[in-house]
Amino acid sequence: VFSGQFDLEAAEAVCEAPELDVLDVLTRLVERSMLSVRRAGGVGTRYQLLETLREYGRSRLDDDEAVDLFVRHAKHYADFAVTTDAGLRGPDEVRCLPRAEAAFSDLRAAQRYALQVDDLDTALTIVCSIREVALRAMRYEALTWADQAVALCGSGHHPLLAVAKGLQAFGAWVRGEYDVALDLATAAGSEERRAGTDPSGLVERVQANVLLGTGDIDAGIDATRRQLELAQESGDPSRMAHACYMLSVAHGSIGDFDTAVEFATKARDLGIETGCPTDLASGMVAIGFASQDRDAALAAFAESDRLARSVGNRWMSTFARTELHALLLPDATDPT
Repeated sequence: VFSGQFDLEAAEAVCEAPELDVLDVLTRLVERSMLSVRRAGGVGTRYQLLETLREYGRSRLDDDEAVDLFVRHAKHYADFAVTTDAGLRGPDEVRCLPRAEAAFSDLRAAQRYALQVDDLDTALTIVCSIREVALRAMRYEALTWADQAVALCGSGHHPLLAVAKGLQAFGAWVRGEYDVALDLATAAGSEERRAGTDPSGLVERVQANVLLGTGDIDAGIDATRRQLELAQESGDPSRMAHACYMLSVAHGSIGDFDTAVEFATKARDLGIETGCPTDLASGMVAIGFASQDRDAALAAFAESDRLARSVGNRWMSTFARTELHALLLPDATDPT
């Protein structure tokens, strides 16, 4: 009814019928060719519903049944987003990120419904919890969900509003709207202080990216150091790994290789601690930037790419491969 593709867990949560053996029903529908089975590594078994049957199912629902199903569907995927967010900080990322990618159309449907019925809690929970999926898998559509959720909040307040505003700032940075990104980051920081919520680090992450990207290196490094301080205060080693990676790359880009090596080593060690492939990939990119040996840098970027691709982190894979291929290009100043 929602996206045409689903897994057993979603079917059981949305159907919510104790007397119904959902797996038995799905098996019988597969046997009758009314459902097809999709299996992919890291995702598990998913069921595909024919579009004609999907439309027929929708037509058979009365208004009360439709509302009931949409409410349960939105709640299930809000819970799914929260669980995914936690899983992305450790070794379970290898399962969580591909699974979230496979369920993205359902997350979209749940978010859309929450906005339609002014369910601010659900809308903010989904977009704020799914943010790392959006950034790692380059699902930047989800950043526009933050715009919609903030608009729904209006002049009111919510514990997750600062995070949503931070995502608005990140979206502006992705689009190259640097002044807008800095203004939105400032607004997000103000909301954190007003609400007394723990800083998410998104404000400093956006500030660092903008400032480093526009050549204000000293201010960018200061923002990244603040990001690391907040990560340390949170006690989250995955956040610490990301901040150390950013500091290493920043120092490596200006030729401060001793400091770059220091933070690259910390990023790698934290990645080993978390067991998260993205954290490990970040550490390897940092080592590549910090290395003054071409072969060692090539090996580090190649390993980062491998780790990122193993979980579907398109952003980190693209970053690593870009740097790897840049090293493989012939020197333009070489007359040969």
